[in-house]
Amino acid sequence: MTTQQLLRWTWYFEARPPDSVRQDFRIANIVQMLFNINRDPQKNPDPLPLTQFLLPSTDKLLEELRPKKKSWKDMLGIAHMIAAVQNAIFEKGERTIDG
Repeated sequence: MTTQQLLRWTWYFEARPPDSVRQDFRIANIVQMLFNINRDPQKNPDPLPLTQFLLPSTDKLLEELRPKKKSWKDMLGIAHMIAAVQNAIFEKGERTIDG
């Protein structure tokens, strides 16, 4: 796997939540729709939002998936690691991330 492929897979998994989280949203959306269609307007004049139907575990998973704030020292360390990998690739004569 090249560095470019690794970065693309990393970006892909950051952009797309795991299937279990997406499935929780799908189910919550269906339950919300059924509840709001069949609600009694006298008892519940306003429709309930989707967040009322999400499982607590989904909230925890979403919190874990949110990017954590890193200090500048952590980011500098990551930049050094990326530079080291790129230098090693360049020295071997392989392609770089840019092409």
